[in-house]
Amino acid sequence: YLIATPIGNLGDVTLRAIEILRGLDVLYCEDSRVTKRLLEAHDIRLPLARYDDHAGDKEREEIARRIEQGQAVGLCSDAGTPVIADPGFKLVRHLRARNQLVTGVPGPNAAIHALALSGLPSDAFLFAGFAPNRTGARKNSLAVYRELKATLIFYEAPHRLVESLQDMGDMLPGRMMAVARELTKTFEECRVATAEELVAHYLKHPPRGECVVLLGPPDLGALRWDEARLVRAIEEDQGQSKPRALARDLSGPSGWPSTEIYNFMMANKRS
Repeated sequence: YLIATPIGNLGDVTLRAIEILRGLDVLYCEDSRVTKRLLEAHDIRLPLARYDDHAGDKEREEIARRIEQGQAVGLCSDAGTPVIADPGFKLVRHLRARNQLVTGVPGPNAAIHALALSGLPSDAFLFAGFAPNRTGARKNSLAVYRELKATLIFYEAPHRLVESLQDMGDMLPGRMMAVARELTKTFEECRVATAEELVAHYLKHPPRGECVVLLGPPDLGALRWDEARLVRAIEEDQGQSKPRALARDLSGPSGWPSTEIYNFMMANKRS
C-alpha cells in the first residue's frame, strides 16, 4: 500500500488510511520519528522499517519477500504522497517487475494544495520536483521549460529559496509566481507576486520549512527579445565575455538559441 500522510496538520489523514494502517504487518517510512507521531496520534501500533534515499536493491528485495509471504506491507513518506519527489518509484518499479500487486491510499499532496491556493492556471501544469542545487545547473534546467504553456511547480529548501527565485526570474521572466509554505499549518502562507517582489520579501523574512514554488505559464508573444534589445544586451557586456560564453548567457533570458546569438554577433562584427 502506498499511503499518503498529512503535509502539516495531522488531522488530514484519511479514514481509509487509518483503517489500512491498523491492518498492516509492517510500515516502511523515511523517518520513524516523524511517522510515530502520526501513528501515536491515532493510537496505532505496528512495526516500522526504514525506506529512504539510501535504500537499495537489498531493501526492495526484502519488501518483495514480505509480500510473497502474504504480509500486508505499507509505504509512506514523511509528508504527502509517497513516490512523488521521493525514492519510492524504484520500489514500485521493482514490485511491478515481479508482478506483485501495488495499490494506493490517496490523500494530501503539497504540490496540488499549493496550486489550488495560488490561483495560477491549473488546466495544464508540470511538477518538476526539486530544482538543481547549483545556479548553473538550475538555469540550464529552467531553460527547458521556457516555452512550455503550463504552470510549473517546484519544491525548494528554505535556504535556497531566494537564489532559486532569482534564477527563475532571470530564465523565465515576466511570469506571475507564488511561494507556498507551512501548508495546512497555523501560519500557512501562499504569497503571489513577481520574482523580484518575492526575492525582496524573503530577503527580509527568511522562510522556514520546505517551500513550494509555482510559476504561471508564459506569454509566448513576449518571450523572444527583438534585435534592438539583444544588441543592447551585447553592448552592455562591453566585450568582457568571449562571444560563445556571452551567447550562452543571453540565450535563456532572450529566447534566442545560443548559436543564433553567436552568428548574429559574428555577422554584426564583420559588418
